[in-house]
Amino acid sequence: MEETEKKVAIGIHNLDVINGDYKYIASSPVENSFIPLDHLNELTPKEILDEHEKGSKYAKLISGFDKYPIILDKNDKVLSMPPIINGELTKLTEDTKKYTCRCDWN
Repeated sequence: MEETEKKVAIGIHNLDVINGDYKYIASSPVENSFIPLDHLNELTPKEILDEHEKGSKYAKLISGFDKYPIILDKNDKVLSMPPIINGELTKLTEDTKKYTCRCDWN
């Protein structure tokens, strides 16, 4: 990728399944486990980077840091680990009535 090019991550989240406002935090690699999108089991952020197909593919974007970005709802349920992967929790369904779109870029 050339220096002038920008990277963008877009996340769409089902608001029907989360509570209240959401917040970005800097998480330890071994805290805030969640089920990544299209996966069956909970993984830590470090496990996502090491073991998950999408996590491994995009790990270079955050691997140099000792904390990883996580988005939580009011009840500390994980929505996403941007810009790597969203969580299964907020996956859109045919019954989704409210959703939000999140964009991250460098």
